[in-house]
Amino acid sequence: MESFRIPFIIFLTVFVKRGVDCDYHGNRRFLFETTPATQTTPDLVFLSTEVKYLQEQLHQLSDRNTHLFVQNSILSSQVQSQTAMIRELKTNLTNSENLCVSEKGNLTAKINKLSVTLNDSKVHVGELTLNTTSCLLQSEQLKKDLNVSNDKVNQLNNKLDELSVAQNSTVQAAVQECHKNESDFAQLLLANISSLQLNCSRQHTLLTEHVSHLEVLLNNSASLVSSLESNWTACVNNHHQLQGMLNASQQKNHLLDHLLSDIKLKKDNLSLALLQCEEKNQGLAANITACGTTNTLRNDCALDLVFLVDETGSVGPDNFDLFKDFIFRVIEFLNIGPHDDQVGVATFATTAKTEFYLDAHLNKSSLLQAVQNISFLHPGLSITSRGLKHVAENFYNSTRGDRSGVPNVLVLLTDGNPLHPQIAKAEAEALKNRGLEIFVLGTSANTDRQNLLDIATDSEHVMTFSDFGKLDNPSFVLELLHKLMSICTTM
Repeated sequence: MESFRIPFIIFLTVFVKRGVDCDYHGNRRFLFETTPATQTTPDLVFLSTEVKYLQEQLHQLSDRNTHLFVQNSILSSQVQSQTAMIRELKTNLTNSENLCVSEKGNLTAKINKLSVTLNDSKVHVGELTLNTTSCLLQSEQLKKDLNVSNDKVNQLNNKLDELSVAQNSTVQAAVQECHKNESDFAQLLLANISSLQLNCSRQHTLLTEHVSHLEVLLNNSASLVSSLESNWTACVNNHHQLQGMLNASQQKNHLLDHLLSDIKLKKDNLSLALLQCEEKNQGLAANITACGTTNTLRNDCALDLVFLVDETGSVGPDNFDLFKDFIFRVIEFLNIGPHDDQVGVATFATTAKTEFYLDAHLNKSSLLQAVQNISFLHPGLSITSRGLKHVAENFYNSTRGDRSGVPNVLVLLTDGNPLHPQIAKAEAEALKNRGLEIFVLGTSANTDRQNLLDIATDSEHVMTFSDFGKLDNPSFVLELLHKLMSICTTM
């Protein structure tokens, strides 16, 4: 009765303030406008009968409201159950899709690496790409199906709002429709999941067969695959240096295109350089007969000389050969032997490598052949600090040919700035503290000279060139030789 007290009080209040004129037409009531002044007081018996009638109507409305509330609760429970089922189906679908994408990604990555090494596998890689595209298209279709399902869920939510004020028959019809949609959609999702799993299984089988075929081929070419994988890794890691490589290549092509026209000019420059060499370096000229009649310098000098050569991707195989030619021409002027000059060579990029130690070749012919045999095999990043550290740990000790009392000299040939200049500077300082003389030859117009100065012993130990082609000039070989001989003089 408490639920009817407030509406009943409101009804009486309106009833007192506003007059009513009641008429019996099948127990219907009619409220009129404000009671006129001539209106008499309403009959209390009639009012009592009217109040009872209103109470009965309120009871009926309450029962109807309770019934609708129960129906709405049932519908809400069913919608929640449907939503949970749809979420579970979505989860299963997502897991299947992720598993398919993960499996496909792993196998495709492995195939992409292998395909770079074997031109014969291009046809197979094309087939795998088509299969992968088909799988992705099917995944996109499943995503569209999920979007459709979300739209259906939104429609069901809208229909739920409408059902809150609908009759019992409408509620029942909506529930039946919801069950039907749920069943159809669940069957559609299960069919799509089964189809995707079957397709992914087929794709996995096909990819596995191709991988097995490629692995059989690679068993017969393991060394080639290793080399090409290194090149691929270096290509990825050195993407930011590609522009430098392109510039160097263009410069090299330009030099080759104009080689015939530059021969005469180079001869004139060589003559002038040799003349200047004779005028400025009388001590050196005394040991070189006509700057070319003999290929040795000083018989009273011995050096433990190490060349550290840049093998980064920006150098490239052609320019690396120019570095080798430069070293070859320097060695031609040295006295090679266990009591004369000893030469070792190391290369560096992302990692460093020993080509041969100081005591590996103790005659000139063997040493020159060893220089020619150095190959450009491990391009990478320009981590100069690792090259300097490698030289410090592996060359200048007695077990590798280093001799007590003989000047230790390091010549760094590089085309650019070190990747970590401060670390490179620290490694160079450690070498200089051990008494090493460090020369740095930079072969790029974009090189920061300060980075070279930080590594070299001093500014006199730095030689820079605008491009690799300048290494062909014999005057630079003689200039380096003169500086090397000055070390013998001062030791």
